[in-house]
Amino acid sequence: MEQQLHPYEGLHVPQHRRMLVLMQEADARADAIHPLRGVVRVSEMRKPYNGMPAHELPEVTWRKSRRSNPSGNCVELALLPDRQIAVRNSRFPEGPVLIYTRDEIAALLGGVRCGDFDHLIA
Repeated sequence: MEQQLHPYEGLHVPQHRRMLVLMQEADARADAIHPLRGVVRVSEMRKPYNGMPAHELPEVTWRKSRRSNPSGNCVELALLPDRQIAVRNSRFPEGPVLIYTRDEIAALLGGVRCGDFDHLIA
């Protein structure tokens, strides 16, 4: 894999000019767009991790299956801003969440469609 060089790397550019450019680049990366709160500093957003309380996630929309029953025995999923998927138990909405990649969820759903887990509810 070829390593990408910074535009100023290898050139004779005054140190203060390089620092200014690097600071501007850092500022551009430091802001993120939140769908409800607008621009927020990345430092204000916590990186999602397995087991974190659901209320510590950024504003997300939780969805459950249309086949869910009214007794609340449901699994809910939410798409996170970094494109990962959070899973929680609907009976404990503030409880811990599990974080999965899109590929992991795709593999799970494929297995469900193929009947790989039918023995768990037989």
